[in-house]
Amino acid sequence: MTHSHISHSEDSATYGDITLLETLSVGRFFRVVKARRSTKYVIVKTLITPDSMFKELLRREYELSRDLSHRSIVAATEFLDSTPFGPAIVMEYVEGMLLGDYLNGDVSMAERRAILGDIVDAVDYLHHRGILHNDLKPDNIIITRNGTVRIIDFGLSISDDSLYRGCVGGSEGYSAPEVLRGETPFGASSDIYSIGALMNLLFSKRRYRNIIKRCCSEDASRRYQSIGQLRQAIARRDRRRYVVAALVAVVAIVITLIPVVSNVAEEARDRSLRESVEPQMVQFYNVAQEKMSRQQYCEFAALAKSEYMVSYLDFRATLDDECGRVCDEIFAEQMPLIDSMLLMLPSISTLPVEEQGKYIDMLNRNELP
Repeated sequence: MTHSHISHSEDSATYGDITLLETLSVGRFFRVVKARRSTKYVIVKTLITPDSMFKELLRREYELSRDLSHRSIVAATEFLDSTPFGPAIVMEYVEGMLLGDYLNGDVSMAERRAILGDIVDAVDYLHHRGILHNDLKPDNIIITRNGTVRIIDFGLSISDDSLYRGCVGGSEGYSAPEVLRGETPFGASSDIYSIGALMNLLFSKRRYRNIIKRCCSEDASRRYQSIGQLRQAIARRDRRRYVVAALVAVVAIVITLIPVVSNVAEEARDRSLRESVEPQMVQFYNVAQEKMSRQQYCEFAALAKSEYMVSYLDFRATLDDECGRVCDEIFAEQMPLIDSMLLMLPSISTLPVEEQGKYIDMLNRNELP
């Protein structure tokens, strides 16, 4: 695991079958340490100072995280009341890199979007269980070897029945202003502020600029008020990007390939050419329309649209330049109709997180329901 803060000062510290190996990260209140338990690595989280309130916070973190079960959240396995290095939480060990270090490498845009998706999924899961994280930042997020997210720290999290609302904590640059000031009550918008800051790190405002701006508003009431609202905003932005790209491509084709028809003879020739290619293009359109009309969600309708575009491109490759030009005209007429069907459908991101998994698996296999 690659981390920013590495120390070997704990090499000799041992408790039972746990041996501390190296410090992975140090915050204001807690230290996260890599350790060995028998033949396996674990993560041990301990206090920096033996303050009674932070002992209770550590225990509260364990109580909040022990029952969590999500692919992007590290599982807590045990709480140790008394060790030579103080009270401690034992967690599963995850091999990977801290988010900030990982992004120093060559990370594609698709990988960055996948990381954002994992973070949003994990926070959505927490919020559905009545838990606010309050300290989402790169040092609390590990990217595994297969590029997935694992959140490792819940030290400042609160739940609906938390005793620690108003505890001043958080991290400058990532925690919402109200979290840094210790104000109450907190809400989902506090974590959404942190997601906006992480989006800025992931995309450097090259994408989602307006979404990031709204997430990171100083006024909590101006932010998205739920993960569902944020998902919808991201989905709309992504759909607009694909539609604009398609329209730009169509315009480029039209400008490049369609000459000005200046006389009756050319118009007659174009009609003849159109009659030769239009039946096949209409067939492609009808098949796409029929498949898209059966879909409930835009992601699956987009698969049907992609099949339509592949059919069009394969057919066009068999035509000469003149027939291809007319084929492009018909394509330019059909595409807005196809896109209008796509934009009318909701995203699977609007579903409860428990129902999303099976649809995501189908999308990964390019299968239509």
